[in-house]
Formats: sequence, structure tokens, C-alpha cells
Amino acid sequence: MKVIVVSFCFSNYLAFFDPLGILFFSISLACAWKHKSNRLLQILVVFIIILFSIGMGFSLFEQVGDALLNFPTPRFSEGRFQPGTTTISSILKYGLDFDLLQIKRFISSALGLGIGFISLFIAFWLWRREKKTQLSTFLINTYLITGFVLSPLLHLGESKINCQQDIILAHENLGKYLSQIIPPDSLVYWDGGNAFTPMVYVPNARIFPPQINDGYTYHIGGDPDILYYFSHWNAELDQRWRNEADIFIIEAKRFANWKDFLTPQAFQEFPAPNDSPACSKGAELRIFQRIP
Repeated sequence: MKVIVVSFCFSNYLAFFDPLGILFFSISLACAWKHKSNRLLQILVVFIIILFSIGMGFSLFEQVGDALLNFPTPRFSEGRFQPGTTTISSILKYGLDFDLLQIKRFISSALGLGIGFISLFIAFWLWRREKKTQLSTFLINTYLITGFVLSPLLHLGESKINCQQDIILAHENLGKYLSQIIPPDSLVYWDGGNAFTPMVYVPNARIFPPQINDGYTYHIGGDPDILYYFSHWNAELDQRWRNEADIFIIEAKRFANWKDFLTPQAFQEFPAPNDSPACSKGAELRIFQRIP
């Protein structure tokens, strides 16, 4: 039996091991240079630290908020300083014709570069005072310690508020609404997103358990009976469930994939609920009942 697993988060899961890679890198260099110093490798370490600093700064450009965009900066034109101040965003916007996204990326990358140089300067200054260890090893250790100390500053740019509504209350209201409109013993097909919680409030409805985890347990190919036994599913099970279900709960942004199936001739749509299970656009639920 050949089974292909569809994983939407595999690359994100690999990121869990990033700290181990950093530690392994530090330990490897420490062992390699324990007995003999190599100037070429020391230069490589400096280059890697600067490159990593710019990369980490660039990756945080979405965290750049008004506090950084409107940071006061002296005005300078025609070769001399001018009275008053301006902002970094104004300089980049009117001086280099950057849009907002480019401004955020430039500021975050520049901050990363600055932190990288600061950590190198501190490391070199401390190393010159003692000189008890290899410079390359000392640079890396100091860089890691500096990153740990400055980690609270990663959110200096004002984190974005993703949601204004009470999600728990919204799920409770959705659950109450579903319990009112779904007839007892109905077989419910769920394509309403990752938040299956509202269905907890409809205990008399029957569901397809593998859909609780949405597409994360979906397989391409495989024996449907074996997959279902392990609470997984595939295209064959999906088609079977579509033919059997009485109620269909569809996330609004996914409805384009259902237009040809949920036709007005075969299904009636319930009034849209007032609450949404998530704050993202298109997370609203559309609920359909098969016409007998």
C-alpha cells in the first residue's frame, strides 16, 4: 500500500530544531579551534555573524511599528544639517522612494546589522582584555549570549493585534446557533476550518471524526478502511462522506471549491451566523442542509 502524507507544517516543525543547530555550530567550532587558530576561519565567523544578524533582522520586518518608523532623525540636506527633525520612514520614502514594506525591511535589516556589529565589538573588546580562549570561539559565544540578552527587544516594534473579538465567546455563540438549526442525529460534514470547537455544543449530531483535524490527517492514496481506523482520511472517504452527509459546514473562503456541489437545487442554506470562529478574513461559516 502506497500512502503519501500531505503535511502543511513540515517546514515549520523543522524550525523547532534551529536552536540545536546553533549550539552544534558553536560546539563544532570550539572543538575545531581548540588547539590551532585559523585566521581564515575567524574571518568566516565574523562574516557569518554579520550575515545571521542581517537575516534575523530582516525576518522581523513585520514587527516594525510606529515607534521605529517615526523615530526622530536630524534633517540633512545640501551637505549640512537643517533645523528640526524628521523620521526614518520619511527619509527612506522621499529620499530613496521606498514603499512601506521596503522601509520596514530596511529598518529591521539595519537594526540586525547594528546588533551584529555591537556584539562583535563587545566580544573583541572583552577578548583583548583576557585572551584566554581562541578569538573565534569567544566571538560565537558572545554573539549567542548577546542574542539571549537582547531577545526581549524582538518585540520592540509593537506587535500587531490580530483579533479584537472574544474568540471563546464567539465559539460558544456559534455552538448555540448550530445546536438550534442542526436537526438531531444529522450527519455533519465539516469543512469549516481548523476550529472544530463549535461542534462540541451539538452533541446530538453525528460527525466524521477524522475531520476534527481538518486537512492535517489527509492522505493521498491508501486503504480507506485502514486510514479511517487511525482517524485519517483520503479522497475516497471524502467522496463517500459527501454523499452521506446531511449538513455541510463550509468556511466562507473555501466555498469556491463547493459551488458545483452545493447547488440551490440540492441544498438549502441557513442564515449566516452572527459570529465567526476566527478573526481572519473569510473565516465565516456557511451552513447547508441537503434537501430530501
